[in-house]
Amino acid sequence: MRLLAALLVLVPRLALSQSPEPQPPSPQPETAAAPAPAVAAPVAPVAPAEPVAPVAVPVASPSAELLWSIGAGLTVDQIVILSGTGTTLVDARPAINASLERRLSRGTWLAVGVVGLASRLRDDGGSVDMTGDYYAQLAVNAGIRRIVTPNGAPVDVSLLALANAGYTATEDDDGGTPDRFTSWGVGAELGLAVERKLMDGLALRVGSPLVGLSWTRQESEGVGPPRNVAYLRASLALAPRIELRLAF
Repeated sequence: MRLLAALLVLVPRLALSQSPEPQPPSPQPETAAAPAPAVAAPVAPVAPAEPVAPVAVPVASPSAELLWSIGAGLTVDQIVILSGTGTTLVDARPAINASLERRLSRGTWLAVGVVGLASRLRDDGGSVDMTGDYYAQLAVNAGIRRIVTPNGAPVDVSLLALANAGYTATEDDDGGTPDRFTSWGVGAELGLAVERKLMDGLALRVGSPLVGLSWTRQESEGVGPPRNVAYLRASLALAPRIELRLAF
């Protein structure tokens, strides 16, 4: 019995002595702390940009170009090829012409001109009686000249629409009683001109009327009773003129 009791006491002690000693908990590796979220630095308010003033771009305008043109030259008085009466009249006398123009737009000009002519032919012929031929004319015109060619063309081709008024005096003296004719009239004409630039501000122009419509009153005196007639005439005519023109 004593042995059994000793075994009962000894067995639990052996079991306790063979059981492993409790191990202290192993230290856990320290984990790196999560970085704190970055906080954006306060941004200073940006002042609104000042509006940029538009840059003025120079635009070519008629006011920036040459505005006036003056010219003078020679013209043949008139060569009527076909008139309303079906007659052909050649009346070619050299005359002096001058004109002044003012630019209205890039290709449009206001034109004012004058044509003048005076001539006298005298022939002694070896006799006492003198014979002579006197002719004088003064005419004014005004209208529009329109350039029809594009900018940069080697020549400027223009169409002209002009109103005109004029006075003419003629005297034919064959040694007896002279015949005197005076006439005045008004009319309109369409013409063509071609201008070539020679240098800055200087150009050469050649032109002529082409078609015209005129009303004329003519008075005559001399041999026979005085005559007073008026007529309306439409004509296809030429009056070639050449001018040297200065623009400013």
